[in-house]
Amino acid sequence: MKVNRPRPFSKSIVSKIGLIMTFITLMVLGLSVSSYIMQERVNRDVERATHHEIPSAIITMQMLRSVSDMNASMLKYVMGRHESLSMFLENQQDFENALKELKTIKPDEKQQLEKVSQLYERFQRIAHQKVLTEFDPVAEQWARKQLMRLSIDVARPIDNLVAELKATQELKQPDNLAVLQYLDELVDENGDMLTELNQYLEGRTSSRQYFMEDMVTFEQYLSLTQFELNDPASLKKIARLNNHFTSFKRSGIAIFNNYQPNAKVAAMKAVRTLSDHEYHALENALSRFAQGTGNEVTRSMTDLQSILHSNQLNLGYLLLFILFVSSGMYFYIYQSFTQPIAALADSMQRLVAGDMTPPSSHFQDRTDEVGKIAQSLVIFRAHIISRNQAREQLIAEKERAESASRVKAQFLATMSHEIRTPMNGVIGMLDLLRRSSLTQSQHGLLSTVRESALSLLSIINRYS
Repeated sequence: MKVNRPRPFSKSIVSKIGLIMTFITLMVLGLSVSSYIMQERVNRDVERATHHEIPSAIITMQMLRSVSDMNASMLKYVMGRHESLSMFLENQQDFENALKELKTIKPDEKQQLEKVSQLYERFQRIAHQKVLTEFDPVAEQWARKQLMRLSIDVARPIDNLVAELKATQELKQPDNLAVLQYLDELVDENGDMLTELNQYLEGRTSSRQYFMEDMVTFEQYLSLTQFELNDPASLKKIARLNNHFTSFKRSGIAIFNNYQPNAKVAAMKAVRTLSDHEYHALENALSRFAQGTGNEVTRSMTDLQSILHSNQLNLGYLLLFILFVSSGMYFYIYQSFTQPIAALADSMQRLVAGDMTPPSSHFQDRTDEVGKIAQSLVIFRAHIISRNQAREQLIAEKERAESASRVKAQFLATMSHEIRTPMNGVIGMLDLLRRSSLTQSQHGLLSTVRESALSLLSIINRYS
C-alpha cells in the first residue's frame, strides 16, 4: 500500500495564500510607512511654521510698528506734546521685549538679529541724547498755548474792531480813503505779527526782529487812525484796540524772552537725521528680516502643498497598484484553487450519485492540497468501484445460495410428501396387524416396527 507523505509547507495552498497575504500586507505597510514619513515631514514643517516662522513674522511686524510709533512719538514730543515721552518709553519696552523673544525663537538668525539690535541701540541712544533729554516740551507747549490765546483772545478781536471801524467809516465818509488805508494796514500788521510768532516757534530766529518792526508799524498806523477819527464812538473802539495791541505786544515779547527755538531746531534736526538714517536703516533691517521670514513661511507652505500633493499621488498610485495586484491575485486564486476545488467537489458529488466518470487527471500532478484531494478522490473512486464489485459478487453468491436453498426445500417437501404417504400406509397396516391374533413375541416386534415408523414420520414432519 502506498503511503502519502505530507507535502512540504512551501508547496501547500496555505503557504501560497500566506505569501500572497504577506505581499499585500507589505504593500499596505509600505503605504503606511510612506504616509507616516510624509506626515512627520508635514508635522515638522507645520510646527516650524507655527512655532517659529509665523510668530517671527508677527513679532517683526510688531517691532516695525513699535519703532514707527517711537519715531512718531519723538516728533510729537518736539511739537510740544510731553505725554509722547511715556508713549516712546512704552514702545521702547515693547520693542526690546519683542527683540528678546525673537532671539529666543530664531537662534539661527543671531547675526542678523545682532545687526538689528545694534541699529536699535544707536537709534534709541541718539533719540535720548539729542531729543528727549535736550529738549523741554513744556516751554514749547507753553509758547503754543500763548500763541493760541493771542490768536483767539487778541488778534481776532483786533480784526473785529478794525472791521467795525472800517464799516463805520464807509457809511459816514465813503471818500475818506486815508482812514480806510490805515485800517487795512492795521489788519495786515496784525496778521504779520501773528505769522512771525508762528514762524518763531517753528525755529526762525529772525522773526523776532520782523515782529518788532511790525509792532512799530502797527503803532504808527494806530496813531494815524486815532488822529483822523475824533468821534467818541470811534475813539472808544480805538482805545479798546490799543488795549488789545498792548496785550499782544506784551505776550509776544514774553514769548520771545521765555522761549528759545534753538533747542527745538536742534531737536527737529536730530529727529530728521534719525528718521533719514538710523530709523531708515533699522526699518530696512526689520523689513528685510520680515521679508525673509515671510519668504520662509511661503516656502514652508509651498513645501507643505508639494508634500501633500506628492502624498496624494503616491497614495493614488499605490492604491491603483494594490487594486491591480489584488485583481491578479483574485484571478490566480480562482484559476489555481477555486476552480479546481469546485471541479473536484462536482466530481465527488457525481461519484456519490453513482457516476464513476474519472475526475480531471491533470490535478493529480499538483503537489499542493488540490493535488492531494484529486489523488484521494481517485483512490476513493477505486475503493467505491472495488466495494461495488464485492457487493455485486456477494449478491450473486447470495442469489445462488437462496436458489439452492429453494431447490433443497422443494426437494425436501417433495421427498417428505412422497415418504409420508407410504409411511402412513405402513403405520396403518401395522395398526391393523396389531388387532389380529399375534403371539406375544410377534406383538413386541410389531410395536417396535410401529414406533420406528412413527419416529421416522416425526423426523420427516419436523424438517419438511
